[in-house]
Amino acid sequence: MLTPPLLPTALGSDPNDPAPAAAMAESTDRHATWQEINQLLPKGLQVNKEHRQLAQHLSTASLQYLLDCPAMLPLPKQYRALVVHGGVDPAVPLAQQDPEVVMTIRNILPNGQPSSKKKKGVGWFEQWQTLQETKRRAMNDGLRADQEQSTPAPPPSHPTSMVGELLQSWRDKVSQWWSHFFHSKPAPSSAHAAAEATAKVGAENLDDQVDRIIYGHDAGRGLNLRHYTMGLDSRCVDGGELTALIVPGWETVSVQCNKRTTDGDTSDS
Repeated sequence: MLTPPLLPTALGSDPNDPAPAAAMAESTDRHATWQEINQLLPKGLQVNKEHRQLAQHLSTASLQYLLDCPAMLPLPKQYRALVVHGGVDPAVPLAQQDPEVVMTIRNILPNGQPSSKKKKGVGWFEQWQTLQETKRRAMNDGLRADQEQSTPAPPPSHPTSMVGELLQSWRDKVSQWWSHFFHSKPAPSSAHAAAEATAKVGAENLDDQVDRIIYGHDAGRGLNLRHYTMGLDSRCVDGGELTALIVPGWETVSVQCNKRTTDGDTSDS
């Protein structure tokens, strides 16, 4: 196992994997049974054989490393991209995302709530795509309006006010799109409050610095590459492929993987 100084920068552990919580509970009370540890986990999560094996091999330092990993990992600013485990809620400013949602989201339900299931609603990435396209159009419209003024003012060195107004504008347009897409159902009230808070932040907020989201956690949809989102889960653990993203260049490279078996070994897929 790699020790923390050798480990690369990484995202937080998947909450669908109770191993870190199990390891933490076990290290706190070495006499606790696995049934007692299960009671400490969030509802819907349960320790199984693989989790136990992993937890028993996690050192305290490695466990702490996992717990300290961020839920969102921004790439250098020139790439305007953010790496997450599952996705983001497009109705909420990036700086105000719920970490659990970031780790588990797959769809947005018709009522505007994020969901880890795919049976209802639409993929969060579809709404993010629309959000970015609307944002781009709103910013272009604002720039054209400035250029058409008879006596244009010199460009400000820090256009915080203009960016804030544009952010509010494209979020309002996305709210209108939401109502149309979901048959006149209003966008969640939290989305409006979040939009107002984000617009006040101006040029220094994440929403103005990030266009593209890189994510995993969606093996069912497989490799899902779009202009503003890049889903890299290509079913490696089930014998599919392991996909890497090369930046700069935004190229993907995939290699075939062996299929994992229940005892932790691998077999040819």
